[in-house]
Amino acid sequence: MKTFINSTNNIRWNRMLTLGLSISILLFTQACAPQRLSMQSHGEIPVNHSLEYSGN
Repeated sequence: MKTFINSTNNIRWNRMLTLGLSISILLFTQACAPQRLSMQSHGEIPVNHSLEYSGN
């Protein structure tokens, strides 16, 4: 009976570690994503300053 309890505890820890590892990988890949992608998702358009000064 004791070995059964130990094996279920090991399975529980393995699941928690796997879940934590997958979440940390997801957060790491989002942190390393280029900033250009986040600008496009918000609909921001970069301004070309050369157009503003062309009339001067």
